[in-house]
Amino acid sequence: MKPYAGPGFVHWPDLERRPDGSNYAGVTAAGIRVSATAWIAEMEAAFAHQPVGLYTGSDLAAGHAPAAVPLWYPACPWSGAPAYAQAEAHPRPSPSGRSPLFRQFTSTPLDRSICCPSEPALRAWAAGEETEDMALTTDDIDKVAAAVVAKLVAGGGVLETAGITHVASAAAKAVLTMDGVIKAPADAPDAKTNPYCALQSCIKDTNARIRLAQATEAAQSAVIGNSPRPSRRSTRTSTPPLSSPPFHHHGDRDGRG
Repeated sequence: MKPYAGPGFVHWPDLERRPDGSNYAGVTAAGIRVSATAWIAEMEAAFAHQPVGLYTGSDLAAGHAPAAVPLWYPACPWSGAPAYAQAEAHPRPSPSGRSPLFRQFTSTPLDRSICCPSEPALRAWAAGEETEDMALTTDDIDKVAAAVVAKLVAGGGVLETAGITHVASAAAKAVLTMDGVIKAPADAPDAKTNPYCALQSCIKDTNARIRLAQATEAAQSAVIGNSPRPSRRSTRTSTPPLSSPPFHHHGDRDGRG
């Protein structure tokens, strides 16, 4: 897949129970979640600068899907073939308290989906930025600063908790999305054309590598734990006698040995 996954490519592993249940036979919900987490971690490590999400439906309520991964969720409340406008006017689903990035609203006559966030938010997510909140521009930050000053002047120097939170959020986003400072990893697929990466992209890359290492370690530990233990028999070996040195002592200059 990697040779074909160029810039703008998005990965969506499909987590679903087969009609006969053969892929879930004998596996607990926790086991399915561990496998799905390792699967996503491997893809994030292999494609560190490309978004990775998860297509899943009832597995979400069953506790099979890992947390914090972007979702493509099937919610088809209509029969027949509804129009896109009908799907857009319908309230967004929130399965298990999650906010899907995409929603499949029909499979008739073929699968059709819509994007829940706005177009700018979708482009930001595809570029490796935050999905739920757009990164603030310089103009946005200036407006926030002006609003803070106006609040201080009007309120006698007192900021409400909401205002403080807003300022802190703006500052944090400005730092996370700052570009042109941190060098991109040498193994990034676009390192030659994009030599820098935003702090949040570096954090995501590091987290993906850590999750992959943890999943690999867990798999190796499971294999070691299931391996037969070696026998406790000990084999004694005798140490061969030292041979005489291949030289003899001649004594020093005054003739003493």
